[in-house]
Amino acid sequence: MDMFSINISVMRYERAEIVLHVQDEIAKKTLLPDERSHHFDALEDMFLSKELADCTFICPGNVELPAHRLILSCKSPVFKQMFRHDVKEVREGRIILDDVSGPVFIAFLRFLYTARLPHGTCLDLPLLKDLFKLADKYDVSKLKNLCEFHLFKSVNSKNAIEMFHFGDMYNGVELKQQALRILQANGVGSLPSLEIVKELFVTHPEKFLQILNLQEAEERE
Repeated sequence: MDMFSINISVMRYERAEIVLHVQDEIAKKTLLPDERSHHFDALEDMFLSKELADCTFICPGNVELPAHRLILSCKSPVFKQMFRHDVKEVREGRIILDDVSGPVFIAFLRFLYTARLPHGTCLDLPLLKDLFKLADKYDVSKLKNLCEFHLFKSVNSKNAIEMFHFGDMYNGVELKQQALRILQANGVGSLPSLEIVKELFVTHPEKFLQILNLQEAEERE
């Protein structure tokens, strides 16, 4: 991997941040200043508002989060398809979530409504990972690109194997490639992630072999 290719990958993620502002830019060109302010204030006001809400997500601990199907359907094809199905949860408008905490799903909903993440999210790796999983699950590409951009920047010699494993599980192609580049640059044998290596060997031997091949290539060089 030469420096030019690496720069191209980094530039791709810089563009991912710009994509998040596309809606704002369109609004700037098509709406008057007062109309723009009203437009975005209205979406902000609707976030977690019970007014006109037609569904409720229930997270562990009986945390109830009201939402609006139209907004969710516009931002996620998975939600759009889900709300079309005639199943009990959809009919009653109460969707139970067993695999995500209330604070994480609140951050996810905030992005769907406002295209923004809570302050400090880019430094919170556990939250970024959880949001990345949700973005992958519900096919929210803008959020997934943004989370992957920040995760991409956080890869280092200590977490490269873990990030490789994570990227492979949740379709983070660029994250996985960055982890492989770090492994190539630093050497697998020098990493203090023995437990993760063991887990990778047991659960995903094909990935372990891929990483092991990197080490063999380094030794030949």
